Amino acid sequence: MASITAKRYIILKSERYARVLTVKKRNTILVVDDLPDNIEIISRLLEMRGHLVVKTYSGLDALKLIPDLMPDLILLDIMMPKISGIDVCLQLKADEKTKHIPIIFMTALDSTLDKIRGLEAGAVDYITKPLHHQEVITRVETHLELYNHRREIERLREQERRMYETLSEIKDDLIQTASHDLKSPLSTIRMAIHLLEKHGRSDDERGKRYIQMLKDGSGQIQNLINDLLDIAKLETGMEIHLENVHLMSFVQNIVVQYQEKSSQKNLRFSTKLLIAD
Repeated sequence: MASITAKRYIILKSERYARVLTVKKRNTILVVDDLPDNIEIISRLLEMRGHLVVKTYSGLDALKLIPDLMPDLILLDIMMPKISGIDVCLQLKADEKTKHIPIIFMTALDSTLDKIRGLEAGAVDYITKPLHHQEVITRVETHLELYNHRREIERLREQERRMYETLSEIKDDLIQTASHDLKSPLSTIRMAIHLLEKHGRSDDERGKRYIQMLKDGSGQIQNLINDLLDIAKLETGMEIHLENVHLMSFVQNIVVQYQEKSSQKNLRFSTKLLIAD
């Protein structure tokens, strides 16, 4: 039978882990009421809808039961001895582990003030006694559906967060690896340029121009590597320090870097410094 009393649940706790976990796809509903007749009616009604029902007859037993059971929804009577449903709800909502569980109050109190008090305590809804079967089913299954949707959204968000972290790690590794792999051949190119400058003919203007092109190109590659490393550092929290830059010198360096390529394509750069009034 799907319905379980609190005492039997505690005695057969290990059995529950073996049995209930196999049917975890069904929604687990905890019904808390000090009147056995009310619990039996509600339990049969919800079991007929395919839900797993756990029942207990006091708020104190419910507080002991809930941290292990972690039901998907709680139907909670307000007027109970020793501890009221309101106080049970307040304790559950104050606990990080249980505050997300939707609670529907069952109450004979029909005043607007009592209903507001229950909602302010953290309940998502209330059902007024005497209970109407279709109302119980509709309210319970509506809030179960909302709860399940919310959990699915949270699951997808967590999955997205983990995927982003994984992709970020892959990207960082790729940048580090690519930068390292590029530095080695770049050092070889720079050594070759140095040897050409040292042993080349001093009157070979064309050769000097080609060597300068190689130096400019290798410098651009080095700047690209440094930019990639800086981007990786920025995304891992590197502090940024602002400093003054001579804008004209910066622009002229760019012009020099691309001057040879632009001349091959019949393009010409011109720079002019405008001083604001």
